[in-house]
Amino acid sequence: MQQIYILEDSQDIGYILELLLVNEGFDVEVFPNVAAIKSRMKDELPDLFLLDIMLPDGNGLALCQEIKEDSDTRNIPVVMMSAHMSPEKIVPEIHTDGFISKPFDLDDVTKRLHSLLKPNLN
Repeated sequence: MQQIYILEDSQDIGYILELLLVNEGFDVEVFPNVAAIKSRMKDELPDLFLLDIMLPDGNGLALCQEIKEDSDTRNIPVVMMSAHMSPEKIVPEIHTDGFISKPFDLDDVTKRLHSLLKPNLN
């Protein structure tokens, strides 16, 4: 089962995304802050990251840049989410693999994530 890590400080949005993606057949973990997801990344890495940009203890863009600069994680797709920023404002050096505007369309979210994940051959 493919795993998605969601970094989202809004419990409601995290819950909706988790419910949606679990129903799509993904294993999902939701993290409320940067410290929590970084701690989990020391033990296990996901198949995809879905990161909010504005967080209480950091910035999802900075985390995305860290992920893309690390040889162990650079090939894992990273999709950014934001209600306050447009994809055009994200500098190219960040190397995101996608962007979802909030509020989001549930069908759009699942299509975007499925397109970035290779089929699980297990």
